[in-house]
Amino acid sequence: MKIGRFTQLTMLACLILAAAPAMAGGFEFQKHGFYLIDVMILVALAATFLKGPARAFLEKRHETARLEMDEAMSVKTTSEARLQKYESALSNLNNEVAELNEAFRQDGEREAARITQEGEDAAEKIRRDSLETLSREGTQLKNDIERSVATQALARAETMIQSRLDAQTHQALIETFIADLESRDELGSFTG
Repeated sequence: MKIGRFTQLTMLACLILAAAPAMAGGFEFQKHGFYLIDVMILVALAATFLKGPARAFLEKRHETARLEMDEAMSVKTTSEARLQKYESALSNLNNEVAELNEAFRQDGEREAARITQEGEDAAEKIRRDSLETLSREGTQLKNDIERSVATQALARAETMIQSRLDAQTHQALIETFIADLESRDELGSFTG
């Protein structure tokens, strides 16, 4: 027959209780023996009535503790995985920030080069347009000056001719002009 641990502990407690008075002044069964019997009966009754509920309580507590430990381990594992993921993301983030900075720098350089080229192209177009406009306006101004000089020269020549032309010379010129017209008229009738 196997003696349970609870029973062993009960017997040990009884022996300790029995030994204590014996060491002090002796053991008297009439006095101390009944105490031992009462304690053993109390322990036996307690063991009988409390053994099932105590075992159920302890098993339930053990199962609850095991489930809580499993849950805690699951949470710990999940948390460690998330931590690893975040640390990986952070290390990758530093790399991504460096890559983005480099990309922005290169984009800025390309944009600056593009803007500079557009500015140079616009300046060159303005130079060409200015030269063309200047050339056109120079030609126009030259033509205007030539026209003005010719008009002034004709006006002056006319003034000079009129001042030197007397009535007799004037009459001769008119007659010569009329004669030229008549001769042309006659020439035209032969060809027509």
